Amino acid sequence: MLFFIMHLLAGTVLSGVLVTIVVAVPALFDMGKVAIPVAVAAGVLLAVPVAYLAARALKQPPKPAAPE
Repeated sequence: MLFFIMHLLAGTVLSGVLVTIVVAVPALFDMGKVAIPVAVAAGVLLAVPVAYLAARALKQPPKPAAPE
């Protein structure tokens, strides 16, 4: 369940960043009808490993503090 929540968050962020890049670059903006859906799909796909690593890191028990 945590993986799916992390995937929603990471997918939204990565897709938003990629769409912003498409809109900001004039050469890509001209091809917006194709480039924006591709950017969103790439963001969602790139979010899978990010979400997996984030969920795995959050599920691990905290390490005990080292004695001083």
